[in-house]
Amino acid sequence: MTADDNYLSSEAPEGNSCKIDINSGDCIVVCTDGIHDLVPSHEWQLVSAETDLQNWLINLKNQVYDSDGNAYDNGTAILLRFD
Repeated sequence: MTADDNYLSSEAPEGNSCKIDINSGDCIVVCTDGIHDLVPSHEWQLVSAETDLQNWLINLKNQVYDSDGNAYDNGTAILLRFD
């Protein structure tokens, strides 16, 4: 990882963390900037208990490819549902 424009540093950028309470049925999406920069979270489909998670991720991928950014960056998304 690099922390400066020279790409010579091996120092990782600073991070932050927080604790959240997770309940049964809650979902968490973790994604890279290649996703959230092109499709803001307010444009994502809602996730319910009946949502097929794989189909939800495929739909998000299609939203990225259909966005004005034309998927200029690589993107990764993980969607978790807690039982």
